[in-house]
Amino acid sequence: MEIRMAKQEDLPILFTMDHHIETDFLTRAVLEKRVFVAELAGIVGWLRYSYFWESIPFMDMLVVVEEQRHRGYGSKLVDYFEQYLKELGHTVVMTSTSAVENSQHLYYQLGYQAVGGFFPVDEPYELLLRKELSTNQKTGGARINTCFFKGEKFLIHDCLFSCCQVKSDKDSESFLKQG
Repeated sequence: MEIRMAKQEDLPILFTMDHHIETDFLTRAVLEKRVFVAELAGIVGWLRYSYFWESIPFMDMLVVVEEQRHRGYGSKLVDYFEQYLKELGHTVVMTSTSAVENSQHLYYQLGYQAVGGFFPVDEPYELLLRKELSTNQKTGGARINTCFFKGEKFLIHDCLFSCCQVKSDKDSESFLKQG
């Protein structure tokens, strides 16, 4: 199986698999390189993401063709995506899933933790899930995460209770000492 960025030629197939998205939105996601596809004699699955608060990667959709499920393709797509995020410097990823869907079990197996949820109008409870992608630096038990906002790097201390813009490694060291 090969995993790659989606191309414009993939759009007709992707539209048949995702009924939750408008044509323009999916086209823009493909052009912005926010869609991965898994291929094995054709597309067997795909993953689309965006950013929560414009800084935290958020997996919007993970789809595996029904006939191809339970073969590990979804896990491989998520693993590939997480590695891609690590290479970009991200340390956290989020997603959500309906509490009545089986996909929540996949996310738990992959190390995601439920951190909240909400009730959409006329739909079942939606779980919010979060995963730390790497061992974070620790200062007195506080967690330090890296995020990016409009191209700028930020360190977020203790789950968003304090935030510091990082202009240099010296700023990072100063921020960590404050923890």
